[in-house]
Amino acid sequence: KQGGLIHHSDRGVQYVSIRYTERLVESGIVPIVG
Repeated sequence: KQGGLIHHSDRGVQYVSIRYTERLVESGIVPIVG
């Protein structure tokens, strides 16, 4: 996805939080946990 922003995390607690993920998506950020 050209010009898109991807947020990659190390599976920290805050990154797997449903609300945190929702906020990333609302901001147009693609969350990737790996």
